[in-house]
Amino acid sequence: MRAPSIALAVAMLFVALPSHAQTYAPGYPVCMKVYSGARGGGGDWNDCRFTSMDEWQASASGLAATCMMNP
Repeated sequence: MRAPSIALAVAMLFVALPSHAQTYAPGYPVCMKVYSGARGGGGDWNDCRFTSMDEWQASASGLAATCMMNP
């Protein structure tokens, strides 16, 4: 009877832990999704270091990229 009680207490502990809303760089609200081959590399990646849409647009010029809000 004691083992199920301990397991339940451990499970409740993990449910109560806080979670964070943003996946990338919490201080930067704007991300750029760069598509494969855009810089000769390969594979898509997210670059979340922009504080405004204007800053993102200046960096994305000429790239195969889109803007997204920081998830």
